[in-house]
Amino acid sequence: MRLTAFDPRHALAKLAPTVTAYAIGLAAIGVGPLELSAQDPMAMSRAADEQERLGDRQLDNLLGPIALYPDALLAQVLVAATFPEQVDDAARFVRANGTDRVDAQSWDVSVKSVAHYPSALNLLADRLEWTAAIGRAYATQSSDVMASVQRLRALADQQGNLVSTPEQQVVREQGAYVIVPARPRVIYVPVYDPVVIYSRPVFRAGVRSPYWTFGVGFPIGGWLIYDCNWGLRTVYYNGWNDGYFEYGGGWRARARPYINITTVYVRPRVTQVFVNRDISRRRIDYGMLDRGPRLYGDTYFDRRRDGDRRDGDRRDGDRRDNEGRGGDRRPPEPRIAQPRGAEPRGPEPRGNDPRGNDPRGNDPRGQDRRPELPADRIIERRAMP
Repeated sequence: MRLTAFDPRHALAKLAPTVTAYAIGLAAIGVGPLELSAQDPMAMSRAADEQERLGDRQLDNLLGPIALYPDALLAQVLVAATFPEQVDDAARFVRANGTDRVDAQSWDVSVKSVAHYPSALNLLADRLEWTAAIGRAYATQSSDVMASVQRLRALADQQGNLVSTPEQQVVREQGAYVIVPARPRVIYVPVYDPVVIYSRPVFRAGVRSPYWTFGVGFPIGGWLIYDCNWGLRTVYYNGWNDGYFEYGGGWRARARPYINITTVYVRPRVTQVFVNRDISRRRIDYGMLDRGPRLYGDTYFDRRRDGDRRDGDRRDGDRRDNEGRGGDRRPPEPRIAQPRGAEPRGPEPRGNDPRGNDPRGNDPRGQDRRPELPADRIIERRAMP
């Protein structure tokens, strides 16, 4: 017997008359019109991703609580957020055992890095659905995420709330806001009200505020291997390479003498940023996010509440109560949260959000580019992909 290779096109051609007849029969009995067309699975996937892309205001609402983190910590957080289940595991471990044995765990290096900063780790773990939304956004639209961070920093600067202090330095490099540690051994994790801090001036250096605090300082360690490249709008692998020491006002050069480099984080053949791309398939409860504080109070994550607008921005002419139709269609101003009575509003309470479930396993890994060095600082190194 002669065997021939299976040709799917030939098989589909044979099935076409049967499928067509079936569709005509369904239409005849009133099931409804059916449109038959060849669907490209990749095109369908891209269309689904496009539907899930967040608009500028949605991203600003999402990233507000972390946009003012120091760049090195922010870079670890964005990548760690693509591993929300590991973030949850890390938070449980640190609460029970402290940070001494973090490096020996099997989590991704970004999660291990964030685990050295319990205040940042707890924020991510206590709002796991929000964390997963950040991870999904970075995995699917990293450039938009980085642009949102810069947009939020500009808002804070306009209100006088982004300044250099004994805890942090704010540097302007090529038009971007860069936030770096002010001390060579210690990094501070700011805690602030994301609704207020971008909307009105409240920050005064050296004065405690219910809207902004630095808390205690944490050690700078060799685990801070990622950093932000604002030119390419991505997170890149820094690995404490002295070729990048001039970035961010040279803070890494000042910190390097105190850093113990280990192979847990810095390995000669590992020069990539690993992102869990499977997070893009995780279902996010955006309705839950709408119950949290938002810089733009008229912008929702849940498209059902938002009139299914892709950019998430509700205009005056599209209110659900049908008021204001045909009026001014400019975006509304940010909603400013006011203290209730005599009690100032502090950071959002933690621990009230239900935990989501994240698929686990060997995740496809992505690779981000690293920044080019200035001509006078180029040193011999492995070619970038």
